[in-house]
Order: sequence, then C-alpha cells, then structure tokens
Amino acid sequence: MLSASPAQAQRPTVRAGGGTPLSRRDSGGALALEGASGVLRSRVLRLAGIVVFSTALLLLLAGSLRHASNTPVTTARRRRPPPPPPATAEQCALLEKTELGGAVVRWGASHLKESAADCCAACASEAACTHWVWCGGACAAEKEAHQCWLKSAASPWEDVDLLEGRSDRWTSGVRAPRPPPAARPPPSTAPPAFALVFGSEPNAPRVRVRLFAEAAPRAAAFVRHLLRVAPNCTGCRFYRAEPVPPHWGSLEAADSWSGGRWGPPYALMQGSLMPTAADEPAAELPEKPEADMGAAARPVIRRGVLAWAGGGGGPDPFIALADHPEWGHGHTVWGEVLAEDMVVVDALMTRPIRVESWGTINASVFVSPLPFSLLSLLPSPT
Repeated sequence: MLSASPAQAQRPTVRAGGGTPLSRRDSGGALALEGASGVLRSRVLRLAGIVVFSTALLLLLAGSLRHASNTPVTTARRRRPPPPPPATAEQCALLEKTELGGAVVRWGASHLKESAADCCAACASEAACTHWVWCGGACAAEKEAHQCWLKSAASPWEDVDLLEGRSDRWTSGVRAPRPPPAARPPPSTAPPAFALVFGSEPNAPRVRVRLFAEAAPRAAAFVRHLLRVAPNCTGCRFYRAEPVPPHWGSLEAADSWSGGRWGPPYALMQGSLMPTAADEPAAELPEKPEADMGAAARPVIRRGVLAWAGGGGGPDPFIALADHPEWGHGHTVWGEVLAEDMVVVDALMTRPIRVESWGTINASVFVSPLPFSLLSLLPSPT
C-alpha cells in the first residue's frame, strides 16, 4: 500500500455541515464538489458582469436619445421672397377714379398693397396680369381699403371711355401703353332679327332688335326658338320701369347706387321673355338660357342694349336707358335696339309707374305691366 504524500498527510479532517468527520475518501469528493462550485461561481460572476455592462450601455444610449429628443432642431430660416421691382410709368398707365373689369388673376380681398404704385408693381411681376385695380381715396375707411385686384383681359383699354373718371373709390392701371384716341366704332348696319310689338293694332308700337349671335350664341338660339314656336309670347311683359334720374353718372353725386350717381331709379326697362305656353300645343318651349360668357358677350353696357338681368342667364331681359359703367362686365349682352327705335322705348317709359320694395332696393315698376309679342324679321327659309 502506498504511503500518503506530505500534503495528504497534513490535510485536516473535513467535516460535513453537521460536524461529522469525513473519511479521506469522502473528503476527496467534497473537494471535487468545492472545485466545481468555484467554477460555477466564476461563470455566474462573469455573466453578472456582462449583464451590468449591458445595462449600463443601454442606460447610456437611452440618455443620449432623450437628450437628442429634447434638443431643438435647427432649421434654416425661411427667407421672404424679394419685393417686386419698382414699377415704371409705362407699366402703370394710371387711371384715377376708374374701375376696370376683367378676369381675376389675384383676389384683392387677400392681396393688400399700401399704394397704387405697389399694386402696379405686383401686376408687373405676374405674367398673366394685364391690368390692376386698387382701392384708395374714398374707400380708405371701408373694408375694401388697400385691396389690390390683379386682372386679365384681351383688350383692357376697351370701353375705357365709359369707365374712366366714374369711380371715387378705385384707381386702375394698364400694363400696355394707352393707344391713341380712336373714334367710337360706327353703329352696326346688320339687319334686325325681330321686333317687340306692343299691342295687336296694325299701328302698334314696335321696337326692332339686332341679335348678337356670334357673341351670345345661347341667347340668340333661345330667341330664335321662341320666334318659331311662340311668337305670340303669351305672358311676356315688361314689368319694371326705372327712369334715368337727372343726376345719373354725375361726379357731383356720391359714387353709389343707393341714392348716388347710379340711382335709384336705375335707368332700365325690364321684363320677362318666357311665354307661359307655345302657340301650338305640340310645340315645346325652350329651356331657360344659360349665361353666355367671355369678353365679347359681356361688354360694358351702353344705352340701347338688351342684356339678361341679374348677371346670369335668362329669361328676364332689360333694355338699358343709359350707359352703365358701374356694372362693369357683369351682364350677358345679347342684342341692341335700333338707335331710331329708342324713341319708342322712351315713350313707353312715360306710362304710370310706382315704387315698391324689393328687399335691398326700391324698384320702380309699371302700374300695369306692358305685354308684348314677337315678330320675326329674319328671311324666311327657302
């Protein structure tokens, strides 16, 4: 039997937890268990270190993210667009006390400028703008003050003879140079298309009318349809009679249509051009005509023209008894009374009238509405 080594001989007796002495054989197993426990403890401590390190790293990363989220993001300062270049006199072509019409390029209610020159410069910077309208002077204390309307028209100088100097509130300008003075176009020599006949007597008053078929094709088609199926025009009548007041268009009166230079009364004779039935039971009446649009169909209203009332379509026309620059290009103009027949219209306006309230206005109306029929003057189809 081999003797024990010195180390083994000096190893003390190992006791279990209860103090019971262990044999040398048992103590060797205990030593083996103790060694395994040390290895396990070392691994646990290493794993714990990894966990602590990972946790610290996560906390550091979370803190960095929180700091980044609380740090304001610096962005480039938004730059204002540069102001438009100063307008030249040629671009402005200033028209004091004038309101020009046209299609809207920029809405004035949200486009305010301090001066007419600023409004002119804004128009010069817009390719589509041919002219502009700025509210100053008499409207300085009104809601339209400083409004700058940018507009467009094929011929912005058209009808300027009717519009210039007629408004106390608006100033206008045109980018195109003012053309040299031109004579007003000669009256049309086109034959009349129909006549309004006031009565059934052979010598009943007649008012002959030219149709503007090319400029207002919808209105012209409506009238021609009536001439075919309802020339008796049962129910057609003139009911409104607004004489021309002595102060009409006067610059000495206020620029207003509520007691100023534009009425009341309102210088027109208005009626209905929709029959209650066709002359033949089998015939069909036309639908109410829609408004004709475009510059040719909506010129400034001059004395003698026929236009649809209200700015829209038919069937209620009026005959203008005076020029109406205050309405601009707001109505479809589809015909005109022959100049020599306006004396008949003026004579009809001498019939008794009365004033009645139409809500926002006091309207002058015939005491007895004035019925009429239609008489075609067009050549008969061959």
